[in-house]
Amino acid sequence: MKRVSACSDGFHVLEHQVVHIHSQGATTEAFKIESRDYAPVSSAAAIYRLKTNESVLLINRQSNRAAIGEPCDSTDSGEKRTRLRRPNRTTEKITHKKLAKSHWVIAPVDEWKAVWEAERATVPDYITSTFYLVTGLLLPVWKHFAKAHSTIYRLTTVDGQSLLGRYVSVAAMATAATSFLWYCCIYAETNFSLCRRQFSLLIQKRFRIDT
Repeated sequence: MKRVSACSDGFHVLEHQVVHIHSQGATTEAFKIESRDYAPVSSAAAIYRLKTNESVLLINRQSNRAAIGEPCDSTDSGEKRTRLRRPNRTTEKITHKKLAKSHWVIAPVDEWKAVWEAERATVPDYITSTFYLVTGLLLPVWKHFAKAHSTIYRLTTVDGQSLLGRYVSVAAMATAATSFLWYCCIYAETNFSLCRRQFSLLIQKRFRIDT
């Protein structure tokens, strides 16, 4: 389990619901969070990374795209890889073998800047992503989530609310909701409010689902 402080230009709580009532009355809650981040990375900011690690300026001669290539972890089999950082903040890991066979080449600074800034101009000012933060009593429900989602996040929302809980992707939450018998709608395009009535009925019956 890893604990980190999440960073963003803005965390917004889209939905909040109690999803599990334990036998002693403690609860597990799920917060649907929207993260809003400033998207474009300037060429100056990207080049600054060259001063902090062994990065290189790359241009793809076929697609006319730019990237910063920097060292990263190896594959499970020990193959060395490079992480490509792009103007829209996305990243991609590629093995040195595949990189050598690709159209990515080291480029002069001036040429790289022109390609990077041209691509940056097409990127929206902000990008948004959605995930869930599961808070409260976590140990009894831990097994219902994929092992890949074991990071504990601490974040502060735009309205000053401090939250500490387990990060869960939207897809993983949908899977967990099914296996965990949660009687509220935690699916990719479903709003919690649609199932609040059903959930209230379960509370009235003092429904317990501890396993």
